[in-house]
Amino acid sequence: MTFQFQIIDEAQSSPANAEYNCELYIDLNCDGNFSKAEKLDDIAVMQNGNVIKKENGIYQLSLNTTYTVSRKIPQEYIKLMPWKLVVTNNNNSEIRTSEIGYTKRQNTTSTANTINVLQIIPNNSVNCTWNLATDTTFQNLFDKVKDFNVKISTITVGQYEAQYSANATYLNQYNMLIIGFCDGAGYGSSYGGNNPTNFSENGARRILEFANTGKSVILAHDNTSSSVYDRTAQNGGINGDTTWKGWAYYFNQTLRVASGMDRYGITAPQSTSNILKQAKELDAHEQSTDWNTVFKNSSDMAYFLNENKEKTYSETQGFTNGKLRVANTTRETQNTEATTKASQVNEGAITEYPYKIDKTITVAATHFQYYQLALEENADEDDSGDLVVWYCLGDKDNKNGNGYYDHSPNDVRNNYYIYSYKNIIYTGVGHSNVQNNNNNLMEKKLFVNTIIAAYNAQAVNPELMFVKQSDRNAAQEKTVYYTLDNVNFNESQELIKNKPLEFHLKVTDSNLVGTSFAGTNTKDLKLQLYIESDDGKKVEGIGGENTKVKEIHLPVYKAGERQAEYEDGYVYVNSGNVYDFTLNELQNYESYLKTSAGYKGKVTLYAKISCKYIYYGTEKEAQSVAQINICQRQLFDLD
Repeated sequence: MTFQFQIIDEAQSSPANAEYNCELYIDLNCDGNFSKAEKLDDIAVMQNGNVIKKENGIYQLSLNTTYTVSRKIPQEYIKLMPWKLVVTNNNNSEIRTSEIGYTKRQNTTSTANTINVLQIIPNNSVNCTWNLATDTTFQNLFDKVKDFNVKISTITVGQYEAQYSANATYLNQYNMLIIGFCDGAGYGSSYGGNNPTNFSENGARRILEFANTGKSVILAHDNTSSSVYDRTAQNGGINGDTTWKGWAYYFNQTLRVASGMDRYGITAPQSTSNILKQAKELDAHEQSTDWNTVFKNSSDMAYFLNENKEKTYSETQGFTNGKLRVANTTRETQNTEATTKASQVNEGAITEYPYKIDKTITVAATHFQYYQLALEENADEDDSGDLVVWYCLGDKDNKNGNGYYDHSPNDVRNNYYIYSYKNIIYTGVGHSNVQNNNNNLMEKKLFVNTIIAAYNAQAVNPELMFVKQSDRNAAQEKTVYYTLDNVNFNESQELIKNKPLEFHLKVTDSNLVGTSFAGTNTKDLKLQLYIESDDGKKVEGIGGENTKVKEIHLPVYKAGERQAEYEDGYVYVNSGNVYDFTLNELQNYESYLKTSAGYKGKVTLYAKISCKYIYYGTEKEAQSVAQINICQRQLFDLD
């Protein structure tokens, strides 16, 4: 992908002296965020065909000058990818601007990426409002997307509970889970026995483990409920045995934090949870251990109004305004404000590809959920929340603007319709029948977009090449030469001293995230060096079937700076750079260059870069090998 841009700063008092840095981000998982881990450190910035080099780690770009920024995209990445170009004043980081757009590589092969999906529905199929596997309209919409092939399997909650209990690896075969669609009460309240209607504690935990491997989970309407009653406690309480226990207790306890529905952390596996469950007011002036613990470990607190954030309320479940409104009436007269409209809040891949989604769409009747969203969550500390709301519930065809949702339009905290939080997506679909309703075609298109946005491309192998000099634009180098003194030629002669062999390795990793796949680029690609040796051993990926090599360790430099070795004794390199190393004192490598019959005409040196990463729960390795020949060249006496 290639972009051209100019920097214009009309407020700059000294345009001739102003300098700017640029950074390029790719939202690879299409969650609406451009996190620190998604910044590409190996972009190429050029002016008039000449590569611009960084100084002290940043670019020194000028105003009113046309620049080109480019980055290679792997052939395997064929879904729409949002990008963000950020330009910052080098003298004042607060002066910045950005441009957001989209890029997509055309699929030039006949092979479509297959997405294996498991949908878990209620035991009673009558209660399922949308079975994806049997909806021909939805299947036809997906069939029109030639780049992807979705395979959907459907099982009931009871079948799911039986499957994972009998086979611990049952979920490994799937790329994605979709849980729903159903109005909550349709799940029932049976958590045990041979055919439970609701997710058990272990069943909910398996879903969490699935998500923790990086796989995608889509949660639908009423997967949760306002049930926070402790099911392990004895019956009693203010309503005796009639205390309502709801339909999603274990789901709430296990998945609320992971799905971004626990604003204050009352179900978080931290010391804050036990404090918040005591439902007591906290005061900063008391300097209590409880206040300090909650303040340190929570992204948000239930602060009193007009108390300067020094006192909190005791209610820390974070119920939505709609749920609290219902709680002020009797259950017989409650109104969950069903609506058939949703309005767009943010744009991204989920709203653009493969179908362009309208700003306002018609949806199957649905309503608000039970918990406010944790919008303050910022795990990657990139000054941007981890949760992005795409659509909110809108008014229900009330042209006067007096509908319930009109009172707080696009209220992302309380009235969300679809949002993404890391690799978990929530959708409001499910309250009423979707499968046989073709009037809400745009809603089905949006869900096609949702599945594709949630799909993750597998990492591709990086590229490695020996080049002629320490420059990214240098030509490939295939051979270097060592020289013999032919004046006094005999089998005991030594290589000419003080004639080191220099090598230059260009590293290119077109993957769009750091290939450590751990949210950081600090330890990216592991570099290993090998030299051909008769008494070596076979190393996978190195040379031919009969190639034997020995590993060697040498100091590695980038732009003259020696690269640090990590605890394992290896150097880790990054894409977009050229790394240098040298074979000094060649007589130390004589055992590789000669045999009892004399010096070899050719010995091969190998470089290997590799990284391990998690792809849909399975550890895999991406690697690349480059080789260069060390050939003999004799020095003749010309007298």
